[in-house]
Amino acid sequence: MMEYVDGQSLAQVLEEQGRGFSEGRAAAILRQVLLGLKYLHANQVVHGDIKPANILLVRETGSVKIADLGTATEEAAGRALLPFGTPGFMAPEVVRDGVPNFLSDIWSLGCTVLQLLTGKLPWSEDDNKFSAMLKAGQGKHPQFPRGLKPDTLSFLESCFQPSYMDRPSAETLLCHPFV
Repeated sequence: MMEYVDGQSLAQVLEEQGRGFSEGRAAAILRQVLLGLKYLHANQVVHGDIKPANILLVRETGSVKIADLGTATEEAAGRALLPFGTPGFMAPEVVRDGVPNFLSDIWSLGCTVLQLLTGKLPWSEDDNKFSAMLKAGQGKHPQFPRGLKPDTLSFLESCFQPSYMDRPSAETLLCHPFV
């Protein structure tokens, strides 16, 4: 059972406006997403597919809700048969080992922030999704746009630590100056 949300996904909003959000607007959205991830992770749930297409903007209030828990799993569930999630948003450990964890959601959140800021999919400079997965599997992150404020850049660098053990939790990121 799912709650009905009168609104659009952030991916739809970005497509309609033809550009990304300001850093301030992206940070306001991000704060709400981090609160949702903090709740999921506190309840031992890994979302597994954080991206703008799975974040809904409520028309009436302007608040956001995390949707599509079809790939969600309990953190202790272990290895998946195949990597799951969306190519271009997958963390290195998911690409390499098929093992998602709470901090895999943080890598995907970083990819989400990049799309919110640019209006383009992460890795959009690559030829195909498989080259993006290869780069992510090697611990490389998508290109950052030029001219980001230092707090925004610091936030992204935190999300894109190649080793998941070095990434901060959603709870820790809620204290980051960017949000």
